[in-house]
Amino acid sequence: MITNIFCNTEYKTAWSLLTSNLFDIVDVNCLEIWEKHNEKNLLLLKICHDYMNLKARARSRTIEKQFLHMIKVRKQWLKAIRPLQDIPDSETVMDGFNSTSLAVLNLIQHTQSGGKVSGIKNVFGFITYLISHESHHREQILLTLKLNGVKIARSEQYAFWKW
Repeated sequence: MITNIFCNTEYKTAWSLLTSNLFDIVDVNCLEIWEKHNEKNLLLLKICHDYMNLKARARSRTIEKQFLHMIKVRKQWLKAIRPLQDIPDSETVMDGFNSTSLAVLNLIQHTQSGGKVSGIKNVFGFITYLISHESHHREQILLTLKLNGVKIARSEQYAFWKW
């Protein structure tokens, strides 16, 4: 069985070397990956400007609260791994995305210049977590728009998939 392949120490070591080398290669592109990802959030924020109070169902979060949750999670993680980094409080959702995105970019640059960060083994794993989490919420927001009958231009729909 395929699951038994990792029971052997030799395979575990090989997997560890493969993934750590993969992360070293991918770290080179983390700045570009993060910027592209954040563009998708800002595009959705622009689309949702007039729909921030919509909900998918009565007890779910509004679109605005979905965005605020994404920003809150970014801040929580950034404060945990870089407690001295100052992330200003934001007046708007756009300000929140801009300030936390800049903090993530600073973190990536710090690690790429040889800086260490407590709590994470590599910046790629951290960025992957944030992108996965935020993509999940972007899809929830898009579903909320759809359930409320909001039409999104096809060009904007495709823009989420252009990397």
